[in-house]
Amino acid sequence: MPGTNESDLDEWDKLIKIGNDYSQILFIFNETDRTLDRAIKLIEGVGVRILKIEILSSSEDKFKSALLQLKTQDVRHIVLRLIEEGFTKIKGYNALTK
Repeated sequence: MPGTNESDLDEWDKLIKIGNDYSQILFIFNETDRTLDRAIKLIEGVGVRILKIEILSSSEDKFKSALLQLKTQDVRHIVLRLIEEGFTKIKGYNALTK
């Protein structure tokens, strides 16, 4: 199972299934700094609904990987906003076009 360093995002990347009805964001967060809560508030603050949150790394890690499914087709603006807020280990996956 991949962990939480930068190269591990590439490993998680191989496991992501792209959907038609939702986009996804994969990022690393610091559990002790409540950065997941910050990311959720930021995403909801721009009016995007979060459909699912999946924590991907082991419970022993201080840094964890999270995969969020979002009710939007395009995540570029959300990824840019998260980067502006200090999230640097992040990947976005747009929904497949129908």
